[in-house]
Amino acid sequence: MERAILSGQHVSIYKMNKANGENAQVSYYKKIDVWMVASKNVCLALKNRGDINFYKGMRFDYAKRIANAWFDILGNISADKVRDMKVAMAGKTLVGEYVGHPDLQHLVRYDRETITFYAISDHTTTETCIPVISGFNFFKRFGLDYVKCENVGSYNNLT
Repeated sequence: MERAILSGQHVSIYKMNKANGENAQVSYYKKIDVWMVASKNVCLALKNRGDINFYKGMRFDYAKRIANAWFDILGNISADKVRDMKVAMAGKTLVGEYVGHPDLQHLVRYDRETITFYAISDHTTTETCIPVISGFNFFKRFGLDYVKCENVGSYNNLT
C-alpha cells in the first residue's frame, strides 16, 4: 500500500506492507476507563481480560480473539507505559490486523497471534489518519508490532 502525505506542494510517499489477517481496532475511552476492541463488525467495551467472557455467541468470536491478543500485548508492557499509552490514545483509534491464529491463517503465515498495526485514526481532526511517521513512532514508543514501512521519497512541485 502506498500512502501520500500532502503538505502544500510537498509530498512524501511511504510504501507499507499489508498485514494478512482480520481487521482489528483498539481505542481507549477514558470517561469509563475501558478499552474499545473491535473486529470489522463488532466492538467490545472491556476494563480487563475477564470482561471478554460477558460477550456470548458466534457474533463476538473475532472481536474476542482480537481482545485476547490486545490483552496479551498489554501484558508485555509495563504498567507505567500502559498508563502513558492511555493518555496518548485520547481521541484516537489504532488500526491493524489480527494475525497468527493457526486455524485462521491467510496467505501469509505468522509465528504468533498478535495485532500488527498500520494506522492511527484521529477523531479530533478533519484528517482521516495521523501522518504515517507519527503513527509508526507511536507504535515503536509503546513496543507494538507494526507493518514494514519504507519511505519511497519526497517530492516538490507536484503540478
